[in-house]
Formats: sequence, C-alpha cells, structure tokens
Amino acid sequence: MPGAMPVRTHKLDEHGTPQPRSRRIFGNSNPPQETNQTRGLDSQGLLQLQTERMREQDLVAVEFSALLRRQREMGETIGNELDLQNQLLTELDQDMDRTGSKLATARRQANKL
Repeated sequence: MPGAMPVRTHKLDEHGTPQPRSRRIFGNSNPPQETNQTRGLDSQGLLQLQTERMREQDLVAVEFSALLRRQREMGETIGNELDLQNQLLTELDQDMDRTGSKLATARRQANKL
C-alpha cells in the first residue's frame, strides 16, 4: 500500500521470542551484565556504587591532570633551557669566528715582520 509504514522485523532469540532492535552505542551490543559487586544491590545500592566509582574516577582524573600539568611545566623548562644553551652556543660560535679573524690578521702581520 503506498505511504504505508514499513514493517519492522525483530531478531528472534533461541525460543522464538522477538528481541528489540539493537540500540548500539559505541559498538556495545551486549546488555549490561551483573557482577559480584552489583549482584544483590537494589537501586539505591547501585546508585551508591556508581557514585563511589565516579568519585574514584574523578580523583584519578585530578591526579592525572596534575601529572600532565607537571609534565608540561618540565617540558617548558627544558625548552627554555635548550633555547638558552642554543643562544650561548651561537654567541660562542660568533666569538670564535671573531677570534679566528683576529688571529689570522695577527699571523699575516707577524709574517710581514
């Protein structure tokens, strides 16, 4: 019939019962599984467990952030030191060129004598 809605087909499980269509999120097509920690918990217990886990993750994120901040500071310090060392080497190179020129001039004058 024109304009009719398409019929949705569902997967059937091993007993022939229609299963809802997958609502895959980030590739996860499996329903959540009970674990030893969640088995036996009511909704309030699950909420408390989730809250504790989130708090632990937040603490790890804060520690990781501090670690990254310290790494960035160290990288900036190393970069500044390398810039300074490079500048000193450039100045030394220029000084060596000047000294070499003066020495060459002095040699020429000495050879004239």
